[in-house]
Amino acid sequence: MKLIKEGAEAKIFLDEDKIIKKRISKSYRIKELDEKLRKFRTKREFKILKFLYDNNVKIPKPIDIDLKDMKIIMEYIKGVPLKDVISKELLFKFFKEIIKIHSLNVTHNDLTTLNAIIKNNDIYIIDFGLAKFNSKIEDKGEDLNLFFNNIKNEHFELYKYKEELESLYKKKWRMEK
Repeated sequence: MKLIKEGAEAKIFLDEDKIIKKRISKSYRIKELDEKLRKFRTKREFKILKFLYDNNVKIPKPIDIDLKDMKIIMEYIKGVPLKDVISKELLFKFFKEIIKIHSLNVTHNDLTTLNAIIKNNDIYIIDFGLAKFNSKIEDKGEDLNLFFNNIKNEHFELYKYKEELESLYKKKWRMEK
């Protein structure tokens, strides 16, 4: 098992063809509170992953959960970060997956091009550690705001498509009503 990434909430390990996401303990929290929070967040993330996967959203397939060790085991998507290869076409593909997630009443809460992987010209969204089941339009708006700020700051040459993307989003919601 090889450590491949370390974030604020978890360590990500590669174990052959699987990713193991282990939520790490925070020493500044009371032990019982820390354990309860990590368990809650691990369960919620796994439940969201399973729900999205079952609804044909392109994400790594969730395989198992281990609440004793606060781990989620999922499929390893061998690809490249969207951030490194983004184009207009891939930007729109990513956005269509975001629309799909929102239509299922899930907010990601960290929609950046670092949290998407390209494999065989498909986009897989990753890192649902901050995600929530959420039907509030305000929270979906915050999700989109973070997305557009990421594009503006990291991929400014593509920010010119913001209005077109917003129109695509609005069209989706008009069709459902």
